[in-house]
Amino acid sequence: MALNRSSLFLEVIEGLSKNPHIGDGNIKKMASEILHKSSHFLKVERTNIWLTNENEPNFHCLLAYQRNTDLFYLESPLDKTKCPVYYSHLSKNEFIVSSDSRNEIFMNELLTEYLIPNGIYSMIEVPIIMGGKLRGIICFENTESKRNWTNDEQHFAIALAHLITLTLENEEKNTYREELEKVVKEKSLLLNEMNHRVKNNLTIINALIKSESNKAKDKFHKELFMSLTSKTFSLSSLLDFTIESNGENEVDLKSFINKLYRNINETYGHELNVASDINLKDVKIQETKAMPTALILNEIIVNCYKHAFNKLKANQIHISLKKTESDSIQIEIKDNGLGLPENYSQKGLGFDFIFGLCDQIDAKLSIETSMAGTCIKIEI
Repeated sequence: MALNRSSLFLEVIEGLSKNPHIGDGNIKKMASEILHKSSHFLKVERTNIWLTNENEPNFHCLLAYQRNTDLFYLESPLDKTKCPVYYSHLSKNEFIVSSDSRNEIFMNELLTEYLIPNGIYSMIEVPIIMGGKLRGIICFENTESKRNWTNDEQHFAIALAHLITLTLENEEKNTYREELEKVVKEKSLLLNEMNHRVKNNLTIINALIKSESNKAKDKFHKELFMSLTSKTFSLSSLLDFTIESNGENEVDLKSFINKLYRNINETYGHELNVASDINLKDVKIQETKAMPTALILNEIIVNCYKHAFNKLKANQIHISLKKTESDSIQIEIKDNGLGLPENYSQKGLGFDFIFGLCDQIDAKLSIETSMAGTCIKIEI
């Protein structure tokens, strides 16, 4: 008979442990399952769960169940200051097994306000411990007569307390996760709003530059305005891809380079007869490195159009993008111009600017140049 009862205890615990409310952290529904099953299985009249923490002055009843009426209800809060000995006993993680609760010294504080009014004679009370601290208790209360609790019943009560603890822990984790997701969503919305405002400002700046460029009276100043327009367009385009990333903190570099090249070709490519070979793999780049990279690419490609190409020959540009075996990003830009002049970094081609941006993002820049053209590789 004892063996059969032990097997039944294990069967009930196993069934409850598979309840999806544990993983969901749905403490109210899990509590109702546990209180209902344990009350009928142990044949006790009253079962209840109380929760608290160090900063709360009371034990709050999470849920209580009465077997003879088959009803769930809530008990009134229990003031800790009125039962300091009892609270101290529980705080020490003391598992309470009492066959004669009305004569236990540490339960004397509950006698007139709780035990006698509810007809309680015997109790099992198991502390619910989280992080080494008391978070509550689960109680099994026998009414009308005293009761000696078996070892199986005691182990059953402890197992149920563990299930409550697991559910509470998952509830907290889910709450933290929801709060974190809310913060991330709010951050994403704020960043998108900020990016939209920056983009609008860049659009206004671009319009002002174009307006002023019409006043330029010589080639030097016209090219200067065109260079500024190209840079602001690059930044504005980059913000479009940043907004589209939906807070992923990465930018689609392939799509950005395609858009950047089209704009530069439309701006500088009139009458140049440029044949392009664009070979771009799907690569994403961190937002923190995207803006310097955009400015570097803009400067290099514009240099190809301004200094490597001319109207009297068939011009070619090759742009490739891929990931290396070491998982770094490699960008290659190659033209078929006459090569860079000596001391090209001092010739006003923007290389000081390019080198400075490469240092900013720890990128490696290599340049091979000859009369057959120039190849620039960037590894990020």
